[in-house]
Amino acid sequence: MSFLLPAATFGQSTELVPGKTIERKILKGENHLYTANLKKGEFVEFALDSGCVYLTIDLIDPSGAIIESLNYPDSVSFKASKKGKHELRLYP
Repeated sequence: MSFLLPAATFGQSTELVPGKTIERKILKGENHLYTANLKKGEFVEFALDSGCVYLTIDLIDPSGAIIESLNYPDSVSFKASKKGKHELRLYP
């Protein structure tokens, strides 16, 4: 999977689809939310091109718990430990 940043807010989510590239901009002060419905044990990898914007990315499991918080990543990968909707929150 390869994804670039879309323009959205945490209130609006973009569902991630395997094999589909999303290319949009993120501006200072914006927050972006992506979702992926995963089965337990599925492995996911995201490639990011943030340009000169320094991003923090929070991975959220279906119960709302933060799996991991990453600063300035070029890529993100994780294995789902639970079935359900996972969130990927991006913000400068």
